[in-house]
Amino acid sequence: MPQLDIFTFMSQIFWLICSLSLIFVFINYYFLPLVYSSLKVRLIKNIDLYKNLDILRKDKNKLLNQYDFLIKMYVRENSLLIRNINYEVETYNCINLKNINKNSIDEISNVTSRSSCF
Repeated sequence: MPQLDIFTFMSQIFWLICSLSLIFVFINYYFLPLVYSSLKVRLIKNIDLYKNLDILRKDKNKLLNQYDFLIKMYVRENSLLIRNINYEVETYNCINLKNINKNSIDEISNVTSRSSCF
């Protein structure tokens, strides 16, 4: 049986050890340093991103507080403006109604006075 022949068996073991050694050297001295450096760079970037994220969260809260303050201030100012405009419109309408009533009464008086003459 050629599979169990000791001379070919030793050759196969030799080439197996050589090929596995080459694969080990390639992985250990080329591939693993690349992976290690990539992971290191990624870790450094993540640390920087988390630092920036904290800064952005603080800025976000600060901006939201400023925005809320401005919205409240503008709502207060506009509500006062709307009240003033509403008061002016009511005053104008009241004055116009009085004038209309006065003119109507004068018209009616004129009409009745003319009709009484006849």
